[in-house]
Amino acid sequence: YDNTAKKPIPDGGGSTYKATDGWFKGLGWWYNGKFDEPVQDGRVHCANAKRTFQNEDGCHLSFDSNACRLINGETVFGNGDAVVVCGSPGEVASDFTNGVIDGFSVKSWIERPARREIYKDGTFTEQKYNIWTKLALTAPDQLRQRVAWALYQIVPIGATGGFVPRTEVWTVYYDIFVRHAFGNYRNVLKEVSFHALMSEWLSFAGNAAIQYQLDMDPDSEIYPDENYAREIMQLFSLGIFKLNMDGTIQTDADDEPLYTYNSDDIMSYARAWTGFEEQEGHRGNVEEGRVDPLIIKREKRDVFPKSDLQGGYIGDGSPLCADLPAHSHLRKGATYLVLGSQSNPEGLHDDPAWEGDGSVARLELDPSSPLYAKLCAPNASGTCTFPGKVTLDENLDYSNPTAQAFTEYNVDTIRTIRVQSSPVPIYFEYVEIQCVHQNFFNIGRKVFAGSDVMCADLRVAHAAASCCATGATTASHFCDYAGERVKFASAVERCIGYASELCDPQGFASDGCTAIGAYAWTSAACNVRAKISFETGQIARVDSVDNTDASMVKNLVRDDSINFFKVPWINKEGLPTDTASCDALPLCYSVADGCVCDTIVDETPGFSTVTDIGSKEDILATLKIGA
Repeated sequence: YDNTAKKPIPDGGGSTYKATDGWFKGLGWWYNGKFDEPVQDGRVHCANAKRTFQNEDGCHLSFDSNACRLINGETVFGNGDAVVVCGSPGEVASDFTNGVIDGFSVKSWIERPARREIYKDGTFTEQKYNIWTKLALTAPDQLRQRVAWALYQIVPIGATGGFVPRTEVWTVYYDIFVRHAFGNYRNVLKEVSFHALMSEWLSFAGNAAIQYQLDMDPDSEIYPDENYAREIMQLFSLGIFKLNMDGTIQTDADDEPLYTYNSDDIMSYARAWTGFEEQEGHRGNVEEGRVDPLIIKREKRDVFPKSDLQGGYIGDGSPLCADLPAHSHLRKGATYLVLGSQSNPEGLHDDPAWEGDGSVARLELDPSSPLYAKLCAPNASGTCTFPGKVTLDENLDYSNPTAQAFTEYNVDTIRTIRVQSSPVPIYFEYVEIQCVHQNFFNIGRKVFAGSDVMCADLRVAHAAASCCATGATTASHFCDYAGERVKFASAVERCIGYASELCDPQGFASDGCTAIGAYAWTSAACNVRAKISFETGQIARVDSVDNTDASMVKNLVRDDSINFFKVPWINKEGLPTDTASCDALPLCYSVADGCVCDTIVDETPGFSTVTDIGSKEDILATLKIGA
């Protein structure tokens, strides 16, 4: 079958897996792991692709008895449950009828002499002769082919050696330019940046945050690789110098050229290219796993603000997470992705042990719920169709008192929802609205998970509740569903509702509300400080938490943190540059590499009255909020 992004294989390739039982056993070196081949136990892997930004609009449920998916690289069947099946752009069917061992791949080297006449030495040049040249010169869409070739000259890649034993991954890269030849250059850069070959060529594959490297090896101080951060600006987009509209170079008062970026900007953007890794496992119907987009590993991601080139930050112009209206998950624009019978979300982290465990509490919709009607999406006969992706086109009407009693109306946010329990369970995942978390805020409360303690913004649904009976030191979590996060005020109300109080406990009673590593609100106060680097004037966040030993504070926000980021000081005069100048300042204290000071977030209105607002453009131009 073809397995395209818009029309994936109906069963995810499960029937092919079963049909090829034992075909590839005994193939010696080819099967025994010389290369990462698309086979498992002598059979072709499940071809079901992981859901990504490239294919999510075409993913849909399959109730086929052969429907499969990959879990940790292994083919797993739904066995009657609902399975989400996805394809990838331009993925065509593999021809396994030619009787050669490469029937399920498109390698550039072939062991059989009969095929060598076509592929010759298996060099990168031969790939180009046999595939690219034919398409570029004979395809009927010649304008598209020529624009694609021009785009590739701007964003090229190369092979790290003369012998390139793969073909499909290179054609998939080039197809980015063919697909977007008449589209948006931003989309080109996005797909290029998520392609494995680019991550290898410009060395950001496996790039990790400074703190992750320190956690792995406390004696290391490895900063994110800067190669791609520099080249995407210098070669692929902005260039080195600022230009006038006529293409001439802008200059300063001394007639010196104005640069578009400096080394600080490169270091800042390098932190944005952290966490990118190739997908785990290898599905069938493709030559290798690198044809699919990179994924982002949350534990390797740098979480601190990244400055932009205009004196602000990436994320400026996006709403603050603390300012999102109540019931955002029920308002116009809220997005849900179908999970099928899989109960754990894809975009968030839940305890893996919860998957498929019927005893784990899940938020379940009433069939009369307004949200149920949207996710069910019944056809003319009234049968639910459960679309792969649902974006609310209106604010849902929960004005009815009955509707206001439903759980989804009384929680701060949603993770997964069970829409149907039988004949097979169907779940959806809520995709949180893109918003900006402020790194600094005025009022915080201590949250902790195990031995890690941090200060959290009480306006955001960051954690569960810690509820204690009067005088108790062991707390319980009370939740409406497993993994629930609530705002601080909701945590207080939740405890009161269970005849207890929010507390600062020493431990928790066993319950099914939180996963390992999940944070819980406490009653202890905290504040966020800034450490000013003596050397650079950049700052790092430092959390100060009441009634807590400093060693328990999470390492990325302790006062020995080296997670510095760039800030646009209004006036750099008077910044502390050594211990003496720091200790002379009120509300500050010195550490080895900087000055730690209390902070106050000052908020001023962008408009004094409603009549001052002229247009949507005025709002977007004025309300630029830093991360």
